[in-house]
Amino acid sequence: MTAIQGRAALGPSRLHVGSATTVTRLTSALMVALGSALLLTGCGPVPETSWSPNDTGIAYCDNGRLRIFDVQTRQSRLLDTGPGRVVSPSWSPDGSAIAFYSIVQGNHPIVSLCAIDPANGQVRTLASDVWPLPTKPTPDQAATEESPEKALEDAQNEALIALVLWGTIAWSPDSARLACVAASASGGAILLVDSATCAAAPIATDTNALGMAAWSPDGRRLAYLRAACPPVEQQSGSGRPPGVNTVYVYDLAAGGKEKVCELPEDIAPVPGTRFEWSGDSTQIGFIESDKHHEDRGVACTVKAIPDAAVRAEMRGITPVAAWSPGLAGVVFIEQREGNQWVLIYRGVRPRARQVLGALPLQSNDQDDWFSLPQFSHNGRKVALRVGSDPFPVNVEVFEVK
Repeated sequence: MTAIQGRAALGPSRLHVGSATTVTRLTSALMVALGSALLLTGCGPVPETSWSPNDTGIAYCDNGRLRIFDVQTRQSRLLDTGPGRVVSPSWSPDGSAIAFYSIVQGNHPIVSLCAIDPANGQVRTLASDVWPLPTKPTPDQAATEESPEKALEDAQNEALIALVLWGTIAWSPDSARLACVAASASGGAILLVDSATCAAAPIATDTNALGMAAWSPDGRRLAYLRAACPPVEQQSGSGRPPGVNTVYVYDLAAGGKEKVCELPEDIAPVPGTRFEWSGDSTQIGFIESDKHHEDRGVACTVKAIPDAAVRAEMRGITPVAAWSPGLAGVVFIEQREGNQWVLIYRGVRPRARQVLGALPLQSNDQDDWFSLPQFSHNGRKVALRVGSDPFPVNVEVFEVK
């Protein structure tokens, strides 16, 4: 495959973005840099739900399939998205499409950016090969697994970890374009894809992994994260200093990026969480790991200007958290005695606190988990996907009063 270079337009049929071996190493290095203490026991903060623009429906993943949950009737319907496994659904602001990553594993793996019309079920491939997967396992995986097929599956799953955690699909406010993540032989990229023509071009490239793209409400800029993952050759004890997590903003009109802030080496935005902009497009909110407490997070904001200082708006939350639209407050999941999990909302100004409700888990088994909480567009409701295979998968909606 050919590495992404410059700003050359890429056709809609095939998007070549790097070697599978490099992607696997880059993904492994990313997870080492992030650390393993950022997830709460028994849950994975993965953005697997997306509200419709009128807040009446929720697109969500059910064991690799895409469904739409009707908030009023509490019924769901299955959408036929083809043979691939669906992750990271994202509903367009005009309601005409739900974008997602389609993952086909096996001897001929492919990860594509796709979109489906929820009204007529028509599926389109917007960009192919956005995240190359290995076509053979490592020697260690081949030696430890019971079959070559299982070893290959493990190798491909390892390469998918970073995509699932950082691969937010972000629609522009006018629904004309999408921003998504990609991998290349030399690092990562943020791709800008035209939703009508499927023309795709990298607007930001780096030797490190990139992700968590988020449009400003005015549609003029994109915020994204450069992860603390140095180039592959620096991962073998070379003695070079590690990379740092850096927040960037890309100006679509000017065609250039600005470095907003660098985070300390022992601090990182929590994998799976998302950037959120203030309503006036001047500030960016994110959930950061707490260097003093492994199972805690910090809700932070930073002005979208070069060399801005990070402000810790709220401590004492858990890492499984999300900012509300406009940065009015934070919702997070907390474990109580008796393995009960509850959803809590805390406002920033005033600092009101509400326990929105207990999560209806099917069992105390860690296999029964829930997704990252997602606010509705008006900020008045929060949705989560609860459960995982083999338990039933449901969507729960909580009201912020």
